[in-house]
Amino acid sequence: MAGHLLECGGQGAGGNYMYDWRNVPRMDELGFPIAELTDDTFEITKAPDCGGIICEQSCKEQFLYEVHDPANYLTPDVNVDISHATITQVGDNRVRIGGVKGKPRPDTLKLCVGYHKGWKTVSMLSFAWPDAYEKAQYCAEVIMKKMQRRGMKADDIHISYIGLNSLHLGVADMSEEALKNLNECVLRIAVFSEDKSECAKIIPEISPLQLNGPPGASFFGGRARVQEVMALWPTTVPRDAVQVEKCLVDGVHLDGGDERAERRHHTARHIAVEGEVGRKDGHAVPVDKPLYLIERLPHADAEGFGFVRAGDDAAVVVRQHDHGSPDKIGTEDPLAGGVEVVAVAKAVHRRCYLKVLTT
Repeated sequence: MAGHLLECGGQGAGGNYMYDWRNVPRMDELGFPIAELTDDTFEITKAPDCGGIICEQSCKEQFLYEVHDPANYLTPDVNVDISHATITQVGDNRVRIGGVKGKPRPDTLKLCVGYHKGWKTVSMLSFAWPDAYEKAQYCAEVIMKKMQRRGMKADDIHISYIGLNSLHLGVADMSEEALKNLNECVLRIAVFSEDKSECAKIIPEISPLQLNGPPGASFFGGRARVQEVMALWPTTVPRDAVQVEKCLVDGVHLDGGDERAERRHHTARHIAVEGEVGRKDGHAVPVDKPLYLIERLPHADAEGFGFVRAGDDAAVVVRQHDHGSPDKIGTEDPLAGGVEVVAVAKAVHRRCYLKVLTT
């Protein structure tokens, strides 16, 4: 359960805090929770120079998160019983958890299979007061009449009104008074089809409605585009049907290909890197190579930078300020070639280097 309290990062330290979110200290500097384990209990705390809060209520919210049966919380390694667990504040930003019991691990493992389900197009138009909802509703009718004339064959069409019922759905306040006082309303139309060409039919009909529809409309977010829909199929499989192998990762390949730079969004590419890997000649940047580097995006050719050992076509992640000499030149354990994980994270006022694991 210590891992359960840590897995969502800042959510365990005051992020997404339902009870008293207004009074979470320094949420702009939110830290992550830290677990200190003993044989029978463990304590949750955080770094003292980080914002956030560690208290009984914040831990309770994360403790029960995604737990359907407190007496039988199934994990791959153990069936956890937290029905008699205790959560106690024992200090400033420090909570002790005890009474957690374990049962034999389940005979099955959860398997989540992602698969291609089809295509979707999501379009939005915003409308201002007065009569914001009425205008948005009428605009949706106009669009659907156009789609009917174009013979659009969608498998599903979802229409909602952001600012009114997109989140609350059937329990939203749809009274005459609420609709009359609505400052603004965003029409959202989502079209789903297994046929990509069907989803494309609605795209050219959205932006013209700024001037060819009800008054007070505005178009934002750029032209809509057809997107692939990946669906999730969760199931369970017998434990003995899965063979788990542990191995070392020798490199990470961030495939940019020929994609436009602004579309190369990848979690690893958004890491703020403020340390450079040493090169053979000791320079952070080769003077004989022109650099076409985009901030916080990977460079396609690692070997071209003359690193000690590039290996595996590893991409070069460019930090915000790529000038200056490297922190360490001629590393004892060169990049890749037997390196399991390399992770560097440095903030403005503190540094944290994760040790490079080598085979």
